[in-house]
Amino acid sequence: MMKFVSLVAFLGIVGLSARPAGAAPPAPWTKICAKCHGEDGVGKTKMGEKLKVKDLTAPEWQDSKTDADIKKQVREGTKGKMTAVGPDKLSDVELDEIVKFIRGLRRK
Repeated sequence: MMKFVSLVAFLGIVGLSARPAGAAPPAPWTKICAKCHGEDGVGKTKMGEKLKVKDLTAPEWQDSKTDADIKKQVREGTKGKMTAVGPDKLSDVELDEIVKFIRGLRRK
């Protein structure tokens, strides 16, 4: 019984820690974020390179931001770079989807 409980706990942790490989980005990411950050979050788009956006897959970037930091940056934008995305364009649920997606982009 203990092995079964451990296996279930392990699978639960693994399942929550990252998005499945090849999972499609959420619609709000594609609609709002991908123009600069790209579908993969690396930022190698024409606009992303022009604005020198950060590589969201980089462990250093991921470790430097809390989920609250990411939400705040999306909502408030970044002066001269990222336009603020208010609740009229992105619901709190959609914002949570974006944060979860970004966390799943992390490189090892």
